[in-house]
Amino acid sequence: MSVIHSIGQNLATDGRSFYSNRTAQKVQYPEMQNIMKDSAEVAESLVQNIAKIKEDMQELQRLSNAMGHEVHFNVNEELGQVIVKIVDPSTDKVIREIPSADIQHLQIKIRETIGLLIDEKI
Repeated sequence: MSVIHSIGQNLATDGRSFYSNRTAQKVQYPEMQNIMKDSAEVAESLVQNIAKIKEDMQELQRLSNAMGHEVHFNVNEELGQVIVKIVDPSTDKVIREIPSADIQHLQIKIRETIGLLIDEKI
């Protein structure tokens, strides 16, 4: 019965870590520790990059205000893209949107269509 129990433990934990009944300690696999370190480094790098991008966006906003136009930066969550809008501050009218609203809608529809045809990305 202990053989079946240990097989079940290994299957349940998907090879990542498990608690041994005999030693009552957690056993870690070295490759998982490396993956955890790498993912922590990637997450820290992403946080630093986002902070730098926000600083750059604020600087661009200051420069555009000096030229007489407002530049608005937004993120389209469906596309995962930054959308830039140039606005006339006196009328609050959008002068230019990059990419345009039509292109954004087209990209969303293309992604939906590809999602229907292809299940996963390799």
